[in-house]
Amino acid sequence: FTMSRRVASFWSYLWPALLALLAFRIGKRIFRGVPMEVKETPPSTGDAQCDQLLQEARKELAAIRKTDEGIADEAVSQCIREIDQTCGQILQKLEEQPELYDRLRTFLRYYLPTTRKILNNRAMIEQRGDMDEKNAKAICERTDRLLPQINSAFQKQLTALEEHNYLDVAVEMDVLEGMM
Repeated sequence: FTMSRRVASFWSYLWPALLALLAFRIGKRIFRGVPMEVKETPPSTGDAQCDQLLQEARKELAAIRKTDEGIADEAVSQCIREIDQTCGQILQKLEEQPELYDRLRTFLRYYLPTTRKILNNRAMIEQRGDMDEKNAKAICERTDRLLPQINSAFQKQLTALEEHNYLDVAVEMDVLEGMM
């Protein structure tokens, strides 16, 4: 049998490309503003307690992200984004190293939900328009002063996890050196 090696013309490539572009633009207009739902895969570290902690922490972190939508103050929003990023890295480390469960259990079960509660109250005050009320204003100011400290605590926790890994490697090298 013979195979023909025919090169198609420029127009035979142009029409499908134009149709694809048109379909893209039509789809973009139809689905504009439709939120896209992304489902996270459940963690599977092999440790049921660790997986449960990861799921709880992910929910808390998602709730923290949601509070950012109700806060107009850019400095507070920036702190929330930094906390989200740092905590995301902590969760990533826990997923990669389930043996960190004992070190992170209290941190993720206490500090993360407490941070969410503080931010929920801050967002609720702002959404209700109570910023002029004396007590509400004092709570917001205190929250705004506290957030950088919370952010710092989350960053210190991440740093401690990284230092722990380096310490483990250093100890292993010391043991190996002693054996030789």
